[in-house]
Amino acid sequence: MAQEPANRTGGFADKGYYLVDSLVLEELTERDKLLIESALKIFHDASDDTSRVFALNDICENMMHNDWEKYQFYQRDIIKKALLKKSTQNVRLSLLKSYASALGNIGYVYKSKGMIPEALINYDKALKIYKKVKNIQGIGIILNNIGMIYRNQGNIPKAIEYQNEALKIREQQGDKYGIANSINNLGSIYESQGDVDKALEYYKKSLKIREELDDKAGIANCLNNIGKVYERHQDIPSAYNYYMKSLEVQTEIGSKGGIATSL
Repeated sequence: MAQEPANRTGGFADKGYYLVDSLVLEELTERDKLLIESALKIFHDASDDTSRVFALNDICENMMHNDWEKYQFYQRDIIKKALLKKSTQNVRLSLLKSYASALGNIGYVYKSKGMIPEALINYDKALKIYKKVKNIQGIGIILNNIGMIYRNQGNIPKAIEYQNEALKIREQQGDKYGIANSINNLGSIYESQGDVDKALEYYKKSLKIREELDDKAGIANCLNNIGKVYERHQDIPSAYNYYMKSLEVQTEIGSKGGIATSL
């Protein structure tokens, strides 16, 4: 019989059932509530750590609220326990992929808090596991994330090195969305260096791929980036033109945040 949530204390959800501290159910969207309740029912019905890990995957990959990060740390810890136990090769492979994903997400958490050494440690651990299990998509994501950290630190040679490595892997895989993302990030690196021609070259390459994919959000983002380059270099008519195009796409897809940015 599945465990039921106990009464809440101090306005927070019962940790014994919801697994993490200071979760306020009223702050969650209906989507996140349904996601958590569905996953936790399976979690509490499960009889072993491995099944519990897989039950939490949905929360760890799809929850939108900031408390998402708490589940990453929780899942990381139960995966470590599960990996110490005997399991089939397929189960172990799945656990390692989940472990790498959790470490990558934790790296993102630390990056967002400005804790860069901790972010790089977790990204490096995730990268090693992805390489071990030959998960090409995971490798590309982590290389991309590390590259952006170096970009933000002003270490441009390292940033370009990691982005190019991510791009190469994504090209080998034929991952057009990933290719567009890596090219866009290279554009942002060159933009930060004031290299207008290179920045525009890469942003426009990314835009072309996203147009082929009909990736509306990506198209709007690229248009906005191109407009930003022109604005910073005083080509106001071109900047205005690209911002207006971005605004049209943002309006089409109903992105209020995107509309506000373009405006």
